[in-house]
Amino acid sequence: MHGSPPTQSKPLLGKIGRRSAARLRLSVPAKFISLYEARNCTLLDVSRTGARIELDHPLVLNDAGFLRCAGVEVFACVLREKSGVNGLEFDLPLSDNQVLAIRSFSENLERDERSSVWSEARAWATGGH
Repeated sequence: MHGSPPTQSKPLLGKIGRRSAARLRLSVPAKFISLYEARNCTLLDVSRTGARIELDHPLVLNDAGFLRCAGVEVFACVLREKSGVNGLEFDLPLSDNQVLAIRSFSENLERDERSSVWSEARAWATGGH
């Protein structure tokens, strides 16, 4: 036999401690779409199996709908509510590509915000608008 045996690819986010999946911590805009309304929210973190979102007025426990962010849309049920933050459980786990899309969106948003702040600072320093 030549070469080394094939290796299995490791999942992007695996089991961590007592959780079924590791969390990717974020703070990006998202939308929760239920049968009754579509609400803007902030996606605080996401794992393969669920997420935490922050809203002005929390969702009702056991409510269900779609969480949409970065072109990813996943069906979720509200499991927890605490101080305007809801814990969601996904109907089906996210794929590596879906997690990567959300992470990439977060990184690009952060970079664009930094660039905008620097542009505003430069304009102010040079007397521009």
